[in-house]
Amino acid sequence: RFSGLTDFVHVRDVAAAFAAASGTPLEGAETLAITGEPATAETFAAEVRRVVPGARIAVEGPRLPISPDLDRNALRARFPALRPTSLADGVAETIAWYRAAGDDRVRMDSPGRVRMPAGP
Repeated sequence: RFSGLTDFVHVRDVAAAFAAASGTPLEGAETLAITGEPATAETFAAEVRRVVPGARIAVEGPRLPISPDLDRNALRARFPALRPTSLADGVAETIAWYRAAGDDRVRMDSPGRVRMPAGP
């Protein structure tokens, strides 16, 4: 549980960045931050409620002790084809995935807690 500002990165964007980097010759020990959309936990919860009207999702807990203010330009300059997924699109796609999975794969154990079976 946490509150406050953070950087929301869609897993597909992380995979795309790793794939792009693994196929590109690099010299030295270049460091690139994989970033998404900076937003508050409250904004994230509001986005979930927009996609799932009536969703019970609470934001509570301490602010994360990390800075979401990361260099967003270096990765995009090195790999211009990478386009980050917006928070709105990421939430909508993730919820659509869970809905498509059906009750036999995903179920709500309690408000705000999703349980998925282990393995395929």
